[in-house]
Amino acid sequence: MRLLLASALLLATMGTVQAEQDVHWTSQDTHAAIDQVDPQYRAWVDAIVRCESSYEPYATAPNDGGYGPSRGAVQINDYFQGAHFRAQGFADPYNPYEAVAYLAAALGGDYVTDGIGWWRWSCA
Repeated sequence: MRLLLASALLLATMGTVQAEQDVHWTSQDTHAAIDQVDPQYRAWVDAIVRCESSYEPYATAPNDGGYGPSRGAVQINDYFQGAHFRAQGFADPYNPYEAVAYLAAALGGDYVTDGIGWWRWSCA
């Protein structure tokens, strides 16, 4: 019975994750998103994204140091950036256009007063 319940829970969770990923993003989308960043921050964003995810929009790192999983090309984790990301009007950390825009704004100092800046990325 427990195995059946666990299997049902796993399938339900997988369905939820899939719903967030209705659009299939590619590494080309990640590169295109980086190309839209202000030239002043583009090289820095590119270096962080390359290091964090190798441009893979669906990269996921499980439980990043006890702070929850990190998601997407930018590796937005649940503890530090997740709620903040959504509070800024972004919806999907797997969407490279949203994630890269969020990272660029963080690198530009837009969220410093909220405690979000370059130091929140291990590759910065």
